[in-house]
Amino acid sequence: MKSLNCHLYTESGDFVATVQIPPFKKLPGVLIWGTRVFKFSETLDFFASQAEANNEPAYVEAFTWAVIDLEPPHGIPGDAV
Repeated sequence: MKSLNCHLYTESGDFVATVQIPPFKKLPGVLIWGTRVFKFSETLDFFASQAEANNEPAYVEAFTWAVIDLEPPHGIPGDAV
């Protein structure tokens, strides 16, 4: 199976890495690389001149926050979760 190169950038445009993913029919909206999260960049702007030239997707680092709630969602009994 052929891989697809994806280029990862910081929010300020600094290159981070090139990673390979399977050739999905639809690109993932987010890539998780280690503890870092990158969102697909529709508009490459100053990101990825190399990616743009090679027609490869670019992803830009995103600020994320994990919400961990140990209480069951409202209206759902605890044993159903």
